[in-house]
Amino acid sequence: MRGMVRGLAAALVALAVAGPAAAAPLKLEAVVVLMRHGVRPPTKAQPMPVGVASDPWPAWPVPAGWLTPHGAQALTLLGRYDRAAYAERGLLAAGGCPAPGAVSVWADMDERTIKSAEAWVEGFAPGCRVQTGHTPGEGDPLFSPLETEGAKFDGAKAEAAVMERLGSGGLAAAVAAQRTRLDRLNAVLGCCHAPVCPPEAKTCGLPDLLSAVLPTKKGRPKLTGPLDLGATASEILMLEYTEGKPMAEVGWGRVSRAEIEDLLALHPAQYQVLIRPPYIGRANAEPLARRMLAALSAPKAGRAAFTLLLGHDTNIASLGSMLDLHWQVDSFPADDPPPGGALGFERLSDETGHVFVRAFYEGQTMDQIRNLEPLGQAHPPSRQYLTIPGCPPVREGACALDRLAALVEGGKP
Repeated sequence: MRGMVRGLAAALVALAVAGPAAAAPLKLEAVVVLMRHGVRPPTKAQPMPVGVASDPWPAWPVPAGWLTPHGAQALTLLGRYDRAAYAERGLLAAGGCPAPGAVSVWADMDERTIKSAEAWVEGFAPGCRVQTGHTPGEGDPLFSPLETEGAKFDGAKAEAAVMERLGSGGLAAAVAAQRTRLDRLNAVLGCCHAPVCPPEAKTCGLPDLLSAVLPTKKGRPKLTGPLDLGATASEILMLEYTEGKPMAEVGWGRVSRAEIEDLLALHPAQYQVLIRPPYIGRANAEPLARRMLAALSAPKAGRAAFTLLLGHDTNIASLGSMLDLHWQVDSFPADDPPPGGALGFERLSDETGHVFVRAFYEGQTMDQIRNLEPLGQAHPPSRQYLTIPGCPPVREGACALDRLAALVEGGKP
């Protein structure tokens, strides 16, 4: 009897020293992502106003704004990696076709978004009948709510939000802060010439062009001048590079890979002014945020394991603004959405059934896209988990799903 008592006492002491049993890891139950389309040419046949560049722009293999074959291949590689990565985490089987309803794909109505969705699916579920849906005709309010008739958007409030974001220095200060990049980009472009230059101008370079914030009756305000042109031109250089064009054609041979990365900071700098103001971000992202929340919150019987929404960089930047999310894909500037990059959320649960959510950003690097590098454990895409302000982490960096729901539905919980 005494031996049994001593044994029980020893066991209790051992438990006390060891402490409580470690909680089981959170279980991944669903993933919802908002992805930007893949590599495309400039969206206009004349990429920028005449006079901005001194030389003809390089040719592309597809019409303006369409997904290129190279861009499609990069997305297929990403889809193949995503399937393997999520199979390893137990979300889907490693091979074969997903069960009906396990994968949901919805794209904006543009050719580049529809074809990007198809290219990613080809890697994620090759040879399977995974339907990629989209709205026929023009104007999907999910992706373009500000341009859709009947959208509740106050242009005056939007313009005030832009001016507040610019601060006391106004647009001139924002341009001055980017002067070094604008000067370098000016040299790459050979800018500027008539008709973009005023006839009376003695000197006319990219940083010297007049800047303005233009209000619009529908949609967010627009910029004119160096910051607007610089954002467009720097993105074109990135697209030329990631398309795999010879360096003699990328920026007419007048720019290096490292310079492209630096100049591309002009792209999110423009978004900081036009999209990051909270009023504009929420107005443009709320339909997508609600769609993503619904996919995360759906009951098990009707919930897809993986939901893909295929849109644009403006959609991602707007959702980032709405939830104050920040990211950086390797080789891209902070808060810049690269081609094929995705802002996503994981639904997770613990052993008691409590539900959590974790935000992440995933994207291929410039060189992974340019070189069509196979992706795997040894060479994964860039990926990071993000802090969601107002949704404090509870376990493993994840916060309660109902806290995120409160943020989406109307602000701070």
